[in-house]
Formats: sequence, C-alpha cells, structure tokens
Amino acid sequence: MPGLTGLEELKLEGVFNGKNHVFQLTTNLPLANYEGWTVEGLDFTAKGNGQTADYALKIPKVEQYDKAFVRELSLTGDLNGERATALLTALDSVGKERFKVGLFADAESFKDGYTVHFSPAQLLDYQAWTIDAENSLSIAGQDVSIKNST
Repeated sequence: MPGLTGLEELKLEGVFNGKNHVFQLTTNLPLANYEGWTVEGLDFTAKGNGQTADYALKIPKVEQYDKAFVRELSLTGDLNGERATALLTALDSVGKERFKVGLFADAESFKDGYTVHFSPAQLLDYQAWTIDAENSLSIAGQDVSIKNST
C-alpha cells in the first residue's frame, strides 16, 4: 500500500453468541505509520447484547511527521435501541485538553435520513464552543439542514 511505511501486527479477537445475542470484539494495533502520520497503541473494544452495545477506541499517541498531534485520543459511546451517543476527547503533548466533542442521535431520527444533536459544550482545538441545546444536523438524501448552531 503506497504511503504505508510501518505496520505492526494487528490483533483481533471476538466472541459471538447468536442464541443469547451477545458479542464482544477487541482489536489492538501497536503501531502504524502512513503518509507521515504515526498512530501508537490503538485499542478498540465493543460489546453488546440484543438491547445495548457500547464501544471504546483509545489511542495514546498520534503524531504527524514526528510532532505530537494529540495524546490520549478517545472515542467512546453506546447504542441502546433508542439513542446512540459518541464522545471524542483528546489531549495535547503536555496533557491539556485539546478536543472534546459529544453528540447523540435518537432512533427516531434515522427513519428518513440522519439527525444528530451536538452536546451544548464542545472544545475544538482548545477553543470552547457553546451551541444551543436544541441544535441538530440533519441529512436526508442530498438535503442538509442545520438548526440552532450558533
């Protein structure tokens, strides 16, 4: 693969029990280098049953051309039949919070497209961003609608 200059062994383990509707997946990638980006220590876990599921992606170190981009990158969330949630957080090289973005989507919003709602308080590249609690981003076909985003 062009641009891939380093890749350590990917470990993937999983369990699925169809009778009880239970699954668990664990993935580990110690190191990957691609197009000047280095990702170290990627861990992903997901587990669930017939009613709920949760997931967590953790990456201790992301660098671009040997310069720290973020540390302790984390994407976590859950699905519970009615709502899906996600929270992305990341620190900088000295441990200061650099990113924090949360969102959710209700099952009802997926009938004719996709609608997500962002958490009212976000952090984007160190900058606090506050958004109306009644915000939404909807995508249906080629239509995009943004509500209360200022």
